[in-house]
Amino acid sequence: MNQLDDQHFKLLCQAGTLEHFPKGHIFYDGYENHESIYCLFEGLCALMSLKDSGKEHIYHYIKAGSIIGFIPAFLAYTNTEDTSSEAYFLIKAKSDCQVFRLDKTLFFELMQAHPQLLEFVMLSMANISRDLLKHFYTAQESNAASKIAFTLLSLAEAHEDCRILHKEFNYHELSKYLGIHHVTVTRIMGCLKDEGIIVKVGHSIKIINQEALMDYAQSKKLLQY
Repeated sequence: MNQLDDQHFKLLCQAGTLEHFPKGHIFYDGYENHESIYCLFEGLCALMSLKDSGKEHIYHYIKAGSIIGFIPAFLAYTNTEDTSSEAYFLIKAKSDCQVFRLDKTLFFELMQAHPQLLEFVMLSMANISRDLLKHFYTAQESNAASKIAFTLLSLAEAHEDCRILHKEFNYHELSKYLGIHHVTVTRIMGCLKDEGIIVKVGHSIKIINQEALMDYAQSKKLLQY
């Protein structure tokens, strides 16, 4: 389960204030600005860091139906020492986003009034940890084609008889996420298209043969590119 169930997510949205943020908006910058919780109603965000050169290093994508910022909110109650030497992270909108913003205090009050909310927050934390571990394992242990195949399967969302990636997952974005050169990503994606495994639909990538893509993700087959 990657998201809160509809009932509890709607409960949080109803308690919040609808806001619209453009692509590139920063929700959390390091350990600052953790007074609000956001329910991501539409859009795509990323947990990432920035190198001195300005290059993005992306660790995790946050999809619609998820909560943004509950981890910084919890850390505010536990992290009493100086954090200036710790790792620096931010959460950035990768597309235009619609969110419902809740004050942190109200968020904790709702969890006290509705204990099941805490259960779903904990499940969300567990899923984030699982996804991060999968991403790091794939990044270290897999070849380039396997990395891309696994990532396509992980990020795509179900649409009727197929799975489609958010339009922001272009080749450049995949290159940043996986740490693979843009030219290599382009060549591998071209091979997957030639084999009829994926197809471009407008600005989106559509997976039409999940079984074949899984074979490459699990290195059962090796892609010649």
